[in-house]
Amino acid sequence: MYRLVREAPQATDGQIGGGLHVTTFEAVRRFKDMTLTKESLRILILPNAGGSSLVSEVLSYEYMRKCYQAELLKTEMEVQYFPYGGSITDYVMRLFDRKVAVSVTRALRFDGEPFTVDNGVRLLTKKLLGIRQADRNSLESWQRHVLHVWADGRAVTEALAEAHRQLPASVLGNAIVLLTCVRNCKEIFTNNVN
Repeated sequence: MYRLVREAPQATDGQIGGGLHVTTFEAVRRFKDMTLTKESLRILILPNAGGSSLVSEVLSYEYMRKCYQAELLKTEMEVQYFPYGGSITDYVMRLFDRKVAVSVTRALRFDGEPFTVDNGVRLLTKKLLGIRQADRNSLESWQRHVLHVWADGRAVTEALAEAHRQLPASVLGNAIVLLTCVRNCKEIFTNNVN
C-alpha cells in the first residue's frame, strides 16, 4: 500500500515530542485497491462532518496504524464539544499510551500555481489556531494534538517546512506537525475513492 521512506523521530520513554516531523508516503496501488484496516474502514463508512477530505483522513489513520501502531478511539462525529461549532478534530487515537487528537489537511494549489512559503504560513496558521479551538471546546481528555499535513510533492513539502520555521511560538503551541510528502497518490488530494 505504501512505503515509508523517512520515518519521524521515535518518541522515547513514552514522551511525545512536538515540532515538525517529515515523512514520505508512496502509494504502490490506487486507493480503491488498497487493503485497509477495519479501523480505517470505520472512518470511511461512518458519517463525517462533510467536506472533501475523506480519503486523506482514512489514509492518515492507516498511516498512523501501520507506522506507529496507533489505535483508533473515536471518529470525527464521535468526538463531543461544548460549545459546539468551530474547528473540530478528524479522529482520536491512542499513541504511545496517550490519547492524541489528529487533524488532517492537504497542501496543494488547485489553480496550478506553485505552492509558496506564504501559502504554507497561511495554511499552518489557520489549522494550528483551529486545533487550539478544538482543544478548548472538546469534552474529550486528549493529551496532545497532531496536525497531519499531506503535501503534494517535494516542493510543497519544502515550502511547508520553511513556513513552519517562520511561525511564532504563539501559533505553534504544543501541537505536533506531521508533514508527509505524498508520491503517487492523487486520491489524497482529489478525494476520489474509485
